[in-house]
Amino acid sequence: MSSPTPCEILLEMARTFAEKVPADYTMAAAFEIATGEEEPLHWHIRCTDGEVQCAPGSMEDPDTTFTLSSETLLKIHDGTWNGMTAAGRAHVRDPAPLNFTLPEDVHPLEAMRRGYFFLTHFFSVDNPTRVNFGPQHTRKIHGAGATALFYHQGMRSAYYCITADDVLNEDGARDPMHQAFIVIGGEGTATVGETETEVSAGQALYVPPDTVHMLRTAGPDPLEIIWLAWGEGA
Repeated sequence: MSSPTPCEILLEMARTFAEKVPADYTMAAAFEIATGEEEPLHWHIRCTDGEVQCAPGSMEDPDTTFTLSSETLLKIHDGTWNGMTAAGRAHVRDPAPLNFTLPEDVHPLEAMRRGYFFLTHFFSVDNPTRVNFGPQHTRKIHGAGATALFYHQGMRSAYYCITADDVLNEDGARDPMHQAFIVIGGEGTATVGETETEVSAGQALYVPPDTVHMLRTAGPDPLEIIWLAWGEGA
């Protein structure tokens, strides 16, 4: 069976998204898809009053412009990655398979509210939205394999698979929100502030705001965790 074309994928995503989008949600998204041809494929999505329009061609003044390859779109469509995972990056300027740019005059909080919803739900052809996670569904972000789960203003969640070659947050990251690491597989070592402690499956570890935190596996088997973040800054 041949793979669906980018146009077929976008139309399928738009049809499913129309079943999930709230009536008060608005978004104008432009897509530039590299297909191996000289010129990228241009499509656009417009969400207004609970309706979703998807059509070929570019658009003026989009809220967000997404750039990606047809291979990345196929990976998202077949469930290897989800939209948030494909777009994930440790730093804003880092490249990602699914890149996005915002207008300079957009308010960051408003962009976050609309962007999280679009990345989470548009790029899924399941209703309700379904996310696959596990080692085979990760990208290396913050030093370890990551699958973004569900994001909303004030709440974030992700799956991490930390192998023997990884250190999650090796750069000594600290964040303004509350965090929890829920260990679902393996054993490892966590550094929280100046304290180092062992963690294993069946345990959850709390990280206060603005506290350095790092995690490593304790042996050849990966340390698998569910990450939660909430509160101001999430």
